[in-house]
Amino acid sequence: MNFAEFYYDYTVQESDIDFNNHMNNVAYFNLINNVAEAHWAHLSTSKIAKKYNWVARRHEIDYLASCFEGDLLRVKTWIGEPTGATWWRYYSIIRVSDNKVIAKAQTNWVLLSLETKRPSRITEEVIEIFLAK
Repeated sequence: MNFAEFYYDYTVQESDIDFNNHMNNVAYFNLINNVAEAHWAHLSTSKIAKKYNWVARRHEIDYLASCFEGDLLRVKTWIGEPTGATWWRYYSIIRVSDNKVIAKAQTNWVLLSLETKRPSRITEEVIEIFLAK
C-alpha cells in the first residue's frame, strides 16, 4: 500500500528550551504527538473521528543534533503497514535553515474505539483515509 506523507512546520519556542539551552526532549515528544494529531485531523472524516481515536503504545526518539529557540522545523511523518489494532508512525524532524535531520522518531499507535474505550482492529475505512491519492 502507498500511504501519503504529511508535513508540519513548527518554530521552536522559548518554552521548548531546557537548561542546556536547546530543545528539551519533552518538547520533541509533544511535537511528534501534535504532528500525529494534525495528520489524523487533516485526513479523518467526522464520521470516523466520532468512532475512533489513537493512543500511544510506544515512542522512540533518536536525537541527532540540537535545535534552538527560533529554529524552524519541518516534520515529515508517514505510516507503515497496519497490524491488527496497531500502526507504526514514523517521523523525520528537519531544521529548515540547513536541511539537517535533527531527530528521527517512531510511535506505535493503537486504534481505540470511542464507544467501547478498547482497542479496535484497524478497518478498511480507516486504512482508506491514509492512502496516497
